[in-house]
Amino acid sequence: MTPRTFGKYLLDREIARGGMARVHLARLRGLGGFEKTLVLKEIDPRLASDPRFVTLFVEEARPQPIRLFSRGPSCSAPEVSRAT
Repeated sequence: MTPRTFGKYLLDREIARGGMARVHLARLRGLGGFEKTLVLKEIDPRLASDPRFVTLFVEEARPQPIRLFSRGPSCSAPEVSRAT
């Protein structure tokens, strides 16, 4: 499978899918060959326009040891990333 670009991330493969989101093994690339492998959770695009689901999605990450790196390529499609 060819990696898919999602904002500043490369999504290598989908590792899980649920009713609200998909989880991907991903990489973040930077200057000088820097690369960080992480797990990225992407909200289902059908739910991204509903502020209630976006709030639930972001709040889900708060009580757990997850770092919120960014809110996706657009503010309407947040993702939660966990460094590995």
